[in-house]
Amino acid sequence: MAIIKTHRQVVYRLLPQTRENWRWLEMTLKAQRQLYNAALEERIDFYRKTGKGRTYFDQCKGLTECRRDIPEMAECPVQVQRGTLKRLDGAFQHFFRRMESGRKPGFPEFRGRVFFNSIGIAEQVKVRDGTLHIPGFGALAVRRKGGNPYPDGKPVSAVLKRHAGKWQAIVCYAVG
Repeated sequence: MAIIKTHRQVVYRLLPQTRENWRWLEMTLKAQRQLYNAALEERIDFYRKTGKGRTYFDQCKGLTECRRDIPEMAECPVQVQRGTLKRLDGAFQHFFRRMESGRKPGFPEFRGRVFFNSIGIAEQVKVRDGTLHIPGFGALAVRRKGGNPYPDGKPVSAVLKRHAGKWQAIVCYAVG
């Protein structure tokens, strides 16, 4: 009999302590918005030309090629970029699910600065001693009243979100 793990989210206040950390968050947010919009445009163009859709895995393969050819793209951690592609893939999955159920589908839209306010990190996230470790970047200080309610849980993914000029980290833990 398999043990079923449940996922629980914990919201931390993200405390970037240096200008470099702030700059990294803002520049990464801008780069991920551009990646999201470019990946959406690629899916639309590919469908118009071939009548077939692109998948998350197809776009991850394309991301590898782009990282090899464009040095600026290689500066951002690949886990962050995959998180952005996963976000777009989720938007398309929800779109098709709504179409099949007969509801108003709501095609995924291009995102402007105001509507793109989070960075997803799909894998290899660690939280230790009040520090969030982001693969390819390093550590950022986090704080939460009461500490971590799931000390035995394993961090699975995280979302760094900007809200009203402040940053928070929403970490998903596998518990159970």
